Amino acid sequence: MATLTERGLHTVVFENEKFCIPTQYQILETLGRGASGIVVSALDNTTGERVAIKKNKKVFRKDSLLPKRVLREILVLSHLHDHPNILAIKNTFLPKSYKTFRDVYIVTEVRHEKLL
Repeated sequence: MATLTERGLHTVVFENEKFCIPTQYQILETLGRGASGIVVSALDNTTGERVAIKKNKKVFRKDSLLPKRVLREILVLSHLHDHPNILAIKNTFLPKSYKTFRDVYIVTEVRHEKLL
């Protein structure tokens, strides 16, 4: 089995939250928190672009509807990527191992608009 480094992943602890993300991303700040996850901004070191990384925590809890919601979010974002009011998905990635597959990460563009 390949190590995290061999798979291009590293573990980062940011504001007491553990992220297992590709090495190309450097976390900069927290953008928001919710009941099911956290969103941080990060620098993509391969493109120099700022991105948002949403960590959906403990997605596969027993008797949870969260897996369906996360899958639905990924499908909607990927199909409506050309719409000006929808975030474009930049990346999603696999966990470090299937045995510990609990969190789902979605990388999108960053938007700083205020909602009314």
